Order: sequence, then structure tokens, then C-alpha cells
Amino acid sequence: MATPNTQRGDLIDAIETARIADDRSVAWLARRGNIPTSTLRRKLAGEADFSVWEVAALARALGVRVSDLLPEGWENAEQDDESATEDAA
Repeated sequence: MATPNTQRGDLIDAIETARIADDRSVAWLARRGNIPTSTLRRKLAGEADFSVWEVAALARALGVRVSDLLPEGWENAEQDDESATEDAA
């Protein structure tokens, strides 16, 4: 099972791969994603988490789907949460 840190790293890798493939700078991506450049740099360094809205804004700026940026197995996250809740009851 992937840990939150692994998932964060996978998200960062996907964002950076898409950014570099599109030949864009971090500053450009920050402007297009409406995120302060210093904040985006911190998040890309793994020092803070991305919000759902930020991931969506970055995907839109990069011309990719949100699902292209999400870690493998994200589709099962909701099912895993429901199972954990049922197990705790």
C-alpha cells in the first residue's frame, strides 16, 4: 500500500513531468494555476500538500486531465476509506 509521502511524490513527479514536457517554467505554471510561485515551489519540493483545487488548476494549465496527475490506484481510495470505516464500526 502506498504511503501519503509516496503518493505526494508521485503527484509531484507527474506535475513536473507534464510541466517539463510542455517546456514551461515553475513561474509560468504558478501564474497559470493562480498559485503564488513560492507556494508552488514549496509544494513541488514536498514541503506542503496540494489541495484538490490546486491540482485541478495545474492540470488545466498544463492541458492534461486531473487523473493524469493522480497517483496510481487513486480510483480505489474512496472504496478503501469506506472499508476502513466499516471495519472500525
